Amino acid sequence: LPHLQFETATGENSPLRALSQPQLQSREQVGDDLVWTITCAYRAVRVGEQVFPAPSINDTRFVAPADHGQLEEVRCLVVGKPVTVNVVAPPLEGRPEGFTGAVAERFTASVSLDALNVKVGDPVKLTITFRTEADAEQIRMPQLPQLRGFRTYGEPLRHTIEGGCAFVYNLRPVQAGLLEIPSLPFAWFEKQTRNYQVTHTFAVPLYVHPSAQLVLM
Repeated sequence: LPHLQFETATGENSPLRALSQPQLQSREQVGDDLVWTITCAYRAVRVGEQVFPAPSINDTRFVAPADHGQLEEVRCLVVGKPVTVNVVAPPLEGRPEGFTGAVAERFTASVSLDALNVKVGDPVKLTITFRTEADAEQIRMPQLPQLRGFRTYGEPLRHTIEGGCAFVYNLRPVQAGLLEIPSLPFAWFEKQTRNYQVTHTFAVPLYVHPSAQLVLM
């Protein structure tokens, strides 16, 4: 590689997070020139501006003279242009309810219960799982709607999993019969189309048996 100088580091307040060290992708001959392609991977994590200073090459080239004599050593100093990256938030206009904060190319949502048959008052864990390549820290904890026949208690938990994240809620059924976690809508901002997309989870049934506990009237 030539003596290439470029600053790729970002600070704590930067809107970008480095995902890896700079990688040499290719080196090829283009006419009389050698072209190196170096890639630096980042993820946008917050709104803001990041300025990368101009890269520079301070090196020596060997140039053939017109008379095809001995190669001449020529000092080469080349300075590029700085690069500014602006990270903006998804637009407020057209933002649907249930927006998770994810900016992604793919996004799926699913709901599950840790039991299918319980008694009135038994604890049940409800898990909402998001699968996406987006940074899990961007995804906000969903607020559950009022669930008919259930009471929530305790603090929900957040888990980062491979390929996404999951949120666990504590529920107790307060009436017997066939209850249901209804279909829930979740939205994300699609990077390619630059539009909001909405997905819906499948409804999950739960059969609740009467409790044998005595009730004092």
